[in-house]
Amino acid sequence: MLDRVKLAQECKRMAGSLFIDNSSEIIQAQHAWQQIADDASIAKRIAAIDAPFCLPSWLGAIGKKVTVNNKIEQYCIVSVDGSQIYPDRHRGPSCFLINIGSIMFHYGAQSHVRLFSQPHIFSAHNQENEHMSTDMVNCRRQELEFNEGLKQGILLKSHASNDPFLLLFDGSLVFWLLESKDSALQSLFLPLYIQALERMYQEKIPIAGYISLPKSRELVNVLRLTLADFSPKKALDHDLHLIFDNTVAGFFLQTGERTTVFKNNASISQEYPDHLRPYFFYINVGTEISRVEIPNWIAQDERLTNQIAHIIIDQCLKGYGYPIAIAESHEAAVVKGADRDFFYHLLDKISIDRTHQTTSSQKSIRKRYIGF
Repeated sequence: MLDRVKLAQECKRMAGSLFIDNSSEIIQAQHAWQQIADDASIAKRIAAIDAPFCLPSWLGAIGKKVTVNNKIEQYCIVSVDGSQIYPDRHRGPSCFLINIGSIMFHYGAQSHVRLFSQPHIFSAHNQENEHMSTDMVNCRRQELEFNEGLKQGILLKSHASNDPFLLLFDGSLVFWLLESKDSALQSLFLPLYIQALERMYQEKIPIAGYISLPKSRELVNVLRLTLADFSPKKALDHDLHLIFDNTVAGFFLQTGERTTVFKNNASISQEYPDHLRPYFFYINVGTEISRVEIPNWIAQDERLTNQIAHIIIDQCLKGYGYPIAIAESHEAAVVKGADRDFFYHLLDKISIDRTHQTTSSQKSIRKRYIGF
């Protein structure tokens, strides 16, 4: 049981570490931003620097902003999300469950919605001899999310709708999950992810990844170099570790505006084919400044990029600050405590039907009966 009195004391003790004043860093960042915001030559200077941190690429002035003012009344959007039950060595057979949820909204004269949910069970015997780790489950979930998005996108196109369309994912299109993992996971999943993105490209399905409250620091790294007279070594002394790119974008973006489009230069992005390489922009949706990631083939099409920005703004309006399609796909995918109990109940029942006794650890049994 949580001792609330002691918790209040602990929160008070940690207040100085939990809530840090970043005003001095913001002043430094604003000063650096004023120096470079309208300077189109900065992009070339940054491109020529070999820095030990990630820097973006872009064309024109870094402070360019685009007003998203053409509201789209009629469009289609599909969003896909996943949830999971990780392997539990204390319960039943060695397996895990991934539930993929998706939703399609069609806005227009005949608006309608379609909700979909599909569970997938994986056992230790069909994981290609890979250990069923948390990383394995997360990688498999992303694969299924991409495949379901591709399936729903093709299905929507088959209905011959000429309305603007977007396939929107929750999170990054950069495979950060694989960047620091061993070569076995990379060699297994990276080709699968690239294959799904390639099919989306071939089918001309517009896709984007939406990141709420982003913690990216590419623009901050540009400011660090600016403060250090573009010396990578000196830039390490200008950490600016308390602010992120959305803070920088907040210096100049008003509600309904987006930044120019930037190229992501993370090492994992080098593994993508050029036309699928991740690009990104920041957008002020009114309640926050979010990051939107798109593949290169979309980034090179300003009309399509603006169309995606328009749809995202509208989704955030409908979702009270957050894209309603992502929120609803999450609800379709989420596996709650009662769902977890039902899953293991089914495994127990099937084991009895197949005259195979499942075993649960005493720890698991004890936890289930605490409180009764």
